[in-house]
Amino acid sequence: MISAPAAASRALEVETGTPCLRVDYAAGTISGDVDAAATNYVLFPEAQRLIDTPFVVDWYAYLSSAGVKIGGSDFTVSAVLSDETLASVLRTTEGAPLLLLEQTIRDMSGRVFNYAIAHARPDRLRVVSHSARGAATFDRTAVPERGERPNRIQ
Repeated sequence: MISAPAAASRALEVETGTPCLRVDYAAGTISGDVDAAATNYVLFPEAQRLIDTPFVVDWYAYLSSAGVKIGGSDFTVSAVLSDETLASVLRTTEGAPLLLLEQTIRDMSGRVFNYAIAHARPDRLRVVSHSARGAATFDRTAVPERGERPNRIQ
């Protein structure tokens, strides 16, 4: 648990210093390649549910297993250059292009409770975003495999 820093506070729409849970994690492959490094700032009461729940698969499974319901989210993807720290974590070179992903997640009433910032290697990441208010589950079988083209609206 930490006091929310200024950038996270702005995204979470709370005062700087508001108590929150910070969760840092890396996502990658079984072989040990790290594709993305992420930091999430989560407000209470959702944060308390996460503290008592193991993080096993992915962020959305983590929220779901903690009983945290998602009302919606906003996602921004942009390009940045890797600094020394990110290059080390993501096993790339300093100055290499990275994707910067920022997300806010809202509860069922529309209150922002989660702000995430992640850096990812564009050569190892495919972004699939699905957000539906009140959806009970996400059907992962509907997500195309790498290299497949998703269905396009004609």
